[in-house]
Amino acid sequence: MEISCELQRGPVYLTGEDLECWVKVINTSETVGVLAWVSAQLNCFCTVSEDKVTNIEPKNRKISIESQNVNKTSFQPTHGEMGLAVLSTKTKVLACSLEVGPGEVKKFLFTENIPHNAPPSFRGQSVKYSYKLCIGSQKLGESTSLLRLPIRILSVDTYSPNMMREI
Repeated sequence: MEISCELQRGPVYLTGEDLECWVKVINTSETVGVLAWVSAQLNCFCTVSEDKVTNIEPKNRKISIESQNVNKTSFQPTHGEMGLAVLSTKTKVLACSLEVGPGEVKKFLFTENIPHNAPPSFRGQSVKYSYKLCIGSQKLGESTSLLRLPIRILSVDTYSPNMMREI
């Protein structure tokens, strides 16, 4: 099984806009494949440079969540990421108990509104805010797999969703 994703209109978005992504599941084997689930979530991570910022507790600089589940069958989109997750949207289940025939392709549209109060992407000398769209899946009887797609978020104070329609 292969999972790929394609952003509808590129990797840059404004706060308040909808992020739309097509998630494609392709069965490359010669037998029917079954996915237990496919889920997606948008996350923003704040990473602090250890040599530039000294007044933050070390435990708050990096977070890498280790799974308590040996089989790793749950969706953990922040697992192994550097930094503190400062924004995580609700997880959306795109498919459950999905059977895909040999050579068959299934497509799902993931849509997420980027909150107006979301911090913009930023890469400074001491602090970095980075966004990743995480698509997770689990093939029946196997551990989970994650696909992380970096995106950039810009913040405009005067932006409103109706602004583009008025012009």
